[in-house]
Amino acid sequence: MFDEELFDLSAFIFVAFSCGYKEDVIPSTSLPKIIPGGIGGAYNIAIFTLNGTYGVSGKCFIKYACKTKPNPLVYDDSLATMVEPGFGPHAHFFNLKSGFYYISANGKYKGNNIQGDTLIEVRDTQAHSVDFNLQVR
Repeated sequence: MFDEELFDLSAFIFVAFSCGYKEDVIPSTSLPKIIPGGIGGAYNIAIFTLNGTYGVSGKCFIKYACKTKPNPLVYDDSLATMVEPGFGPHAHFFNLKSGFYYISANGKYKGNNIQGDTLIEVRDTQAHSVDFNLQVR
């Protein structure tokens, strides 16, 4: 009437091949948290590079959506500092979204290469243009 071995083999083949290929699914708790930030927003920041109270000319770098020092040191944008009447050396980054940014700057002071870095959070509740002092040593 009914061949039990044939049924077991049929059931095995059905189970083994009916599922097809499945990709590994990473649970959402193990995915890295996305930190908002980047261009396309309404916020502007000016980075004033200082050694104590003395303005330092050099270059400023920015990494979008970043809460730690990037490794490797790859930045999304960079600008040379400029001096405007009444203001010391600084760099402007425009049209930023709210979020986190890693800022680094370097320059020369009394013949020595100096560098500084910091993390900045741009918040929805802040003014649309904000100045930050970055100490370079």
